[in-house]
Amino acid sequence: MKRYVELPGDTPAPDPTGIDTPDAPIQSVLTLRNVFPLLSPRDRMILRMRYEERLTETEVAERLGISLAAAKKAAHDARGRLKKLMIQAGIKLDDGGRDS
Repeated sequence: MKRYVELPGDTPAPDPTGIDTPDAPIQSVLTLRNVFPLLSPRDRMILRMRYEERLTETEVAERLGISLAAAKKAAHDARGRLKKLMIQAGIKLDDGGRDS
């Protein structure tokens, strides 16, 4: 496991959402609530396990009875389909998939 040490003079990490104001993500959240049900049940299940339950990819693989590689690919594909739906709904995302 890699270990990171904060050095004197290090700057804090930027906000991972890329959003500066507290109420800016409201539109994204509302859009997510509208498009999430459009995903397949499997995509929704995988994304919920990874991001709501905060399971590791290994834990997702074990729960689904699939290989780690298959779990990683399934999560990647589900994120891609969610991103496509968000873009179709009018949310502008940066290259990292964050609201821009």
